[in-house]
Amino acid sequence: MRLLRKHVEAEFEQIERVLKEFPQNRLYTDLSTLELAGVSTLLHNFYNGIENILKHVVQDRGLTVPDGPSWHRDLVNLAVSAGLIASSTADALKPYLAFRHFFVHAYAMDLQAERLGPLSENVQEVFDIFKRDIEKLTMKNGTYPELTDLNIRLQELESQGYTVFPEYLDRDTTAAIRAHIDSLVGPIVSGGHTARRDLRHPIPGAIMARLVNNPATLELAATLIGSRNLRLREQVFIRSDPSPPPYQAPQWHIDAAFCRAEFEARPRQVYYQMLHCCSTVSAGGAAFMIVPGSHKLSLETLDKAERVEGRGPIQNHTALVPDANDDDGIEICANDGDLIVFNPLCYHSSSPNRTNRPRYVYFTSFYHPSAARLIELVRRTKYRDNFPNSLRQGLPPELQSLLD
Repeated sequence: MRLLRKHVEAEFEQIERVLKEFPQNRLYTDLSTLELAGVSTLLHNFYNGIENILKHVVQDRGLTVPDGPSWHRDLVNLAVSAGLIASSTADALKPYLAFRHFFVHAYAMDLQAERLGPLSENVQEVFDIFKRDIEKLTMKNGTYPELTDLNIRLQELESQGYTVFPEYLDRDTTAAIRAHIDSLVGPIVSGGHTARRDLRHPIPGAIMARLVNNPATLELAATLIGSRNLRLREQVFIRSDPSPPPYQAPQWHIDAAFCRAEFEARPRQVYYQMLHCCSTVSAGGAAFMIVPGSHKLSLETLDKAERVEGRGPIQNHTALVPDANDDDGIEICANDGDLIVFNPLCYHSSSPNRTNRPRYVYFTSFYHPSAARLIELVRRTKYRDNFPNSLRQGLPPELQSLLD
């Protein structure tokens, strides 16, 4: 995302330089043929900058920039269908697209002030409309979260088996998630015995597609796996209500028994868990717990088993990691909106909820279609068989493959 912003900001700067060169306080009917040719070049440069930005954003989303004789028009149509710009923004750009075609094929003597005047007078307004759409996708204070200090986070994930992206989701989104969970599982019953309420697909609601169609999450998944060709493994909501004693001991486990070769492959043939915290969690409040660095111990154990037994099917939710010590486990007391990413081979659990407030989380994960053993696992367990139709209908065409 940062590299995309760098490209986009550079193009914005060039476009703004072009806009400053348009004639001010002059009637276009008074301009000479040479001056009209100069204005035409500025309009052409303006639209070239728009196209450069669209190409950067399209490529960043893992889409293919159109080619062929109609690629200029097809690029705008793709940007609309992919949700990168509004259809009204595309309508505002189309006169400049048409002029670009005219300018490329016209002689200077064919340029008319009556045509250039309205295009030039409206160019700043059209740019402002376009810029607002793009900033929603790319800027720090836009709609989507920021992958802050990504290289540091990835190093932590490699060494400790987990990392935290602070304030990843905005409060409006986490509030919407909490409200949706409550609408599905019912009221919180203080002192009840059903303390944890898990929701797995099918989960109804438009918010499910909104959570998948998050450019920062897709970018992070692509970085972790090493490819933009992704499949959605799961969407899970969990509400952990306050529970009375006696409290159950933490159930330590790893999520799936991957082998070293699957981590070392490119694209990786594993998944990484993404745990979105949708409420602030205090110690003893159903906090996420993990043994830092235990993914390395798990990998050593699995290496030994593979040498003795060979490589069999992946076992899901494997409970035993002989060399991991529960006493080394820590609670991650995250804030509302934080994202915890962790290696599925890490020994992890959650604390019982001893507080008077519920804890809300949203889990998701992605994998690459070359992950043969993982695909065999999800097929054997029918883990992905129940994605709801509403999820598919809510995703744009270019993201439909996530559910294949």
